[in-house]
Amino acid sequence: FFSSRRRHTRLQGDWSSDVCSSDLGFKSCCQTGRCGADACDASACGETWGGCCIDWLGGFRYVNLTEQAGLTFTCCTTEPVGPFTSSYNVQTSNNLFGGQFGGRASRTWRNWAVEGWAKAGVFANVQHQSQDPILDPLNPGVPARTARSASGVEPAMLADLNLSVVYRINRVFGLRVGYNALWVGNVALAPNQWDLGANDNSGTGLAGNGGLFLNGVNFGIDACW
Repeated sequence: FFSSRRRHTRLQGDWSSDVCSSDLGFKSCCQTGRCGADACDASACGETWGGCCIDWLGGFRYVNLTEQAGLTFTCCTTEPVGPFTSSYNVQTSNNLFGGQFGGRASRTWRNWAVEGWAKAGVFANVQHQSQDPILDPLNPGVPARTARSASGVEPAMLADLNLSVVYRINRVFGLRVGYNALWVGNVALAPNQWDLGANDNSGTGLAGNGGLFLNGVNFGIDACW
């Protein structure tokens, strides 16, 4: 005769990302409207239906991408002496420095305008990953594996797209709504660093070839003078 007792194990994961970006650059202003003024500013030359223009963009850009991903193991929830819980957390940071180039286009009709830009760049990515100690669920506070980390520098790429509609309230202020898409390639993502091995070199590698795509809508007020 054999008897057994069922054991239930629950695994819960979480993953969060934070992106910050800033750029400093230049643009070429189109000055070849139908009336000899800035074609992007219909009111500057008194045209009823406005004009259109394309500007070239370029300059320096910095992007910071930080992530955290964790796994929580809960074992033996049906045991009278349980449950046992253990956590495994990984943090990554990416600091991208480099140049970008692109263009911006605008078309105006009276008080309305459609605008968009496309920018891309090549960057040096300073990467880092760190892993918290893995605690022994049977001995609370005792690490089953010590903390691990790794750093490196890799090339990375970025593409940035925007399409917006603007309603000009007057010559200065306008209401804006649009769509943004951002892709970053060759970055260190937190889940890609997961390594639950027990060897001395487990968790000391750096997987920096991940990609992240972000997109969403934006609303706001802009001002120009």
